[in-house]
Amino acid sequence: MEVATSSARSRLSASFRAWWETASRPLRIFTVGGSTVGVSVLLIQVSGPDRLIFGLMAAGGILLTAAFLLDLYHAALRAWEWPLGKIVGTLGATMVVAVSMALASVTVKEATGIDPEHLSYAVTFLAPLMAGFLLTAGTMLVVVGVFVWFVIESVWGVLRWRFGSGTDAKPVNTDKVLIRLVGVFALALTTAVLFDIGQHSYNGVLTTTARRFTYHFEMYPNDACAFGGERVRRLTDDMVAIGRSTDQGLVFEQRPCALGETAQGTLGRESAGTDPAPDAATNPPDGRVDGDEAL
Repeated sequence: MEVATSSARSRLSASFRAWWETASRPLRIFTVGGSTVGVSVLLIQVSGPDRLIFGLMAAGGILLTAAFLLDLYHAALRAWEWPLGKIVGTLGATMVVAVSMALASVTVKEATGIDPEHLSYAVTFLAPLMAGFLLTAGTMLVVVGVFVWFVIESVWGVLRWRFGSGTDAKPVNTDKVLIRLVGVFALALTTAVLFDIGQHSYNGVLTTTARRFTYHFEMYPNDACAFGGERVRRLTDDMVAIGRSTDQGLVFEQRPCALGETAQGTLGRESAGTDPAPDAATNPPDGRVDGDEAL
């Protein structure tokens, strides 16, 4: 009896190794991810909910999503070989770049209160980070169309295999069908959860990045229009943007300072009442835009 059991195990092990060696990379990742999720579900049933188990389940979901994305990547490479695929891909990339630059400009304006046309480096630096956010959000819209396409392709393959003849009578790639159907579901669920949880956090990261980049790379210290510790960005011949690091965080404001004038001269002129009040559209009522914690 023990000999028969050992022989059966050896055959199963050999079969699994042979299958693993011939399986595609997405299928291997899919198998590991699915097994991880299955084990997590069993552990929850046995020992109850636990953070460690939920973390293990999340890791399995990420692997399932990775398998699907890898399969989708290969599909995109095949589509790129078609003339229409090149056109669609180029148009899509152009739109993502344009929208990313526009949203980066809005984020820089909200974060600093400074017109983004004066902060071109900050906008350019923020655009790739914004593009990643757009691609994540866009995945939620694309996933429905991808799911429908994969289902149609899978059903068509089954019909060709069942009713076709000659060269059309090809066997169905059940591995690919399984990866795509389960992978689409895992991707939709993972993307929805991450987008819902991370949206506000990621917006905060973008705002913080815009403030810090502007302060450190768009402004310069030791300017005649700056008091001690301030950094300056000249906006016009008569107006400058000021950034300073405080206990409450990075603070930005705009104040008049003509070319060749010093900060002390500006202060004295304002105290004497000879300087007109700054325009409310370019200088907020409180005179500053508060930032996050200082470095």
